[in-house]
Amino acid sequence: MKENKELYYTPKITDIRIGYECEVNWSRGYSEEFIPLNTALKDEEGIYCPDLNDIVIAHDDGYAEFRTLYLTKEQIESEGWEYFKESDSFIYDIKNIDSIYYILKITGDSNRQGFKTIQIQTSGSWNTSTLYYGICPSINEFRYITRELLNIN
Repeated sequence: MKENKELYYTPKITDIRIGYECEVNWSRGYSEEFIPLNTALKDEEGIYCPDLNDIVIAHDDGYAEFRTLYLTKEQIESEGWEYFKESDSFIYDIKNIDSIYYILKITGDSNRQGFKTIQIQTSGSWNTSTLYYGICPSINEFRYITRELLNIN
């Protein structure tokens, strides 16, 4: 069964870092097989060898091709967000993290080129404020926004 190429995009080589989730095809042009990058970075004994220099060189020399899965509902839910409403957008929430209620609103189509925008808000008894509003193509950016920028763990 052939995979739907619309579910993936090609990341910039500068986006790839330790912890970045994507797939790599080491035999570009000879095979259509993509494997998870974290698997590709293991040696014959299964030991993780994070050598980003080799990845960049392989990419620059045309031996490696990368693709990243667009952000999916399943990935968002695996990060602890609970789906609770659908209107013009998908709405998720996380309740009571340090007495703060977080709301995630997502617009776009998760099946065709990812979600278009995400909006993360806090909501309390007195007001609602937007913490982030912007494009979020993959789980990598989603984790960075929620964990690093907003400290939602």
